Amino acid sequence: LFRSSLPFSVKPFVVRELGWKALRDLLPADPSFVLVDGAHVYASFLEKRTPWPVVYRAHNIEHQIWRSAAERSGFPLRTLLLWQAEKMQRFERRLMGQCSGVLAISPEDLKEFQCESPEVPVEWVPPGFVFKNPSAIPEGPPVYGFIGRFDWPPNREGFRWLLERVWPEVRRRNPAARLLVAGKGSLDSCSSGTNDAVERLGEIPNLEEFYSRIHAALAPIPYGGGTKIKVVEAARYGRSFLATSNAFYGSGLPRESALLVSDDPGEWIRVLATSGKRSEEHTSELQSHLNLV
Repeated sequence: LFRSSLPFSVKPFVVRELGWKALRDLLPADPSFVLVDGAHVYASFLEKRTPWPVVYRAHNIEHQIWRSAAERSGFPLRTLLLWQAEKMQRFERRLMGQCSGVLAISPEDLKEFQCESPEVPVEWVPPGFVFKNPSAIPEGPPVYGFIGRFDWPPNREGFRWLLERVWPEVRRRNPAARLLVAGKGSLDSCSSGTNDAVERLGEIPNLEEFYSRIHAALAPIPYGGGTKIKVVEAARYGRSFLATSNAFYGSGLPRESALLVSDDPGEWIRVLATSGKRSEEHTSELQSHLNLV
């Protein structure tokens, strides 16, 4: 933690035996360029001279995630997170200093990278999705869905906010409402006193089946960068969604594609506690729009 100049989230990715020479030995010929998919994987190559042009595919602006986490924390955790944010920023600057170009995942990140390193060419290349014909909206009481990795702090904190600040009141107003939760990682730190209508599925093999069971998706992500794939994914499967402003950030979707974009738990309660009719109507409108595009 204290000896390395690398952030502790990057350190596990370092493989001392890996480098440009080892990579060259695996290839039949020299490549035109190397695509670095995410900052962390570059840790093994950072100290070595780059023999080929490097293009960095940025999933996030990593140091901003650490700063956002620090702003939400008290002493002494805040100090530790800010220290790691500074380490991550130095790491990202060194990575970008060795790059011939950067591919940003969202237009918002594009502007940030241009400010951070104006000398490096940056292009916006959004994630690719195939939008298929969506499944029919299920009948019956409203069923909402949350999907995400619970070993990722923004997902875990967002889900805890949902369970503690929103879901109990939704259940009080509409006892028929249900919540499906899917994704890797433990939910022990996200326990709530109102779990009788929360079905925990764990890691699932089929996303299409998951979305076919819900009326709308939930994305209560409090902080983070890049594009929140769960928002775009919901639209891909023909489902409307409720999102915090951070979760909607970087999606590239029109505002009207969301049933709600708000950080106010009262607004979430108001929408989720309805009979589900509004989410059905909105999802039908969204599906009609997607089928036309």
